[in-house]
Amino acid sequence: MESGPITWQQAERRCEWKGGHLAVIESSTENFLLYSAMKAKGYENAYFGFSDESSEVNWKWVDGTSTAYTNWHSGEPNNQDGIEHYAMFYEKFQDGTWNDADGIIDAGCAYICEWDDPTDKISQGDSFTDQQLRIIAKDLGVPDDLNVEIKQYPKTYWKAAGLWDIYVEVLLDGKVIASGSFDVETGEMGRNLYIYSH
Repeated sequence: MESGPITWQQAERRCEWKGGHLAVIESSTENFLLYSAMKAKGYENAYFGFSDESSEVNWKWVDGTSTAYTNWHSGEPNNQDGIEHYAMFYEKFQDGTWNDADGIIDAGCAYICEWDDPTDKISQGDSFTDQQLRIIAKDLGVPDDLNVEIKQYPKTYWKAAGLWDIYVEVLLDGKVIASGSFDVETGEMGRNLYIYSH
């Protein structure tokens, strides 16, 4: 469980960066366990991986899981002001029922990641995994269908930002088509960015 301030989409990317995805809730037992864990960590609000952002009232789990289980609070989802597309545990509903909200994860709010297999969880070291390099290429605008080579260089300390980063180059036929430095812990874009354009 982590907190913001970030968007729901950024939270999903951070979960993917660590080898997982935003949590998928498939039963009342799982709902109770996640809600209880959120409260035990001191949070009152937390987002998980259920959204209708791509098609209003067509709620889907981030991993494509199809389940009949939902736990909406009475009157929810209501898409208040036409901007609520993300399910969450909400401080006003102390029974673990769900609210739909705007997807902004700020102070006092968290997001819940899950791993289908605990061995998928990525611990950060001195280099990025192949999976993380593919995420970086996508962030740099490189289409998935391009047959590219991705190089990474030794991590360096970026004193001005107070973080370690790794410079990555995406090459097509030996030419750099995208590059940039990325935070070792979060994978967030940092400096020296060259975004792919065709």
